[in-house]
Amino acid sequence: MRIRDIEVFRAVMNAGSTSKAAALLGISQPAVSQAIRRLETMADFGLFERIRSRLVPTPEAVALMREVDQYFRGFEVIEHRIRSLRSYGLGRMAIASLPALGTGFLPRVIAAFDAPSRNVQISLQVMSSREVHEKVSAGQVDFGLMSDEMSMAGLEHSVFARMRAVAVMNSHHPLALQGLPH
Repeated sequence: MRIRDIEVFRAVMNAGSTSKAAALLGISQPAVSQAIRRLETMADFGLFERIRSRLVPTPEAVALMREVDQYFRGFEVIEHRIRSLRSYGLGRMAIASLPALGTGFLPRVIAAFDAPSRNVQISLQVMSSREVHEKVSAGQVDFGLMSDEMSMAGLEHSVFARMRAVAVMNSHHPLALQGLPH
């Protein structure tokens, strides 16, 4: 099995066609088709059904893609670390956070940490919990703070805070007239 064939397979799955995958990888469309054929021959099953000159992934291709994505995430983590070390050296920390904690709480914590005197550069990215999950999973940040509505499978995690929430509205809003507890 060739790693390049796996890379081509991933490009076809993400791009949706051999021509788009070829453009993405900077190779010819016949080279993409050959790589897919080699992979199918090695696997001894089809990865795509050819329907009206379109490639439709088989269930086996979808299952394989999950593993391929995990494999490439490891490479993305290594690439991120290399770029980070090149740019910042060892003293850097990248944090992603949902807005509830990233717009008030974390900036105060970072300021109190006094990163310059510790020779540490800290970056904070504020985004949705889904995006925090993606950044942490891809190794693009050192840690993240997100809500617990998403699967934590494959992530080292712990509860950071438990908070009560309230909904507020004008007393004349239709929801306020539903007799909800105060």
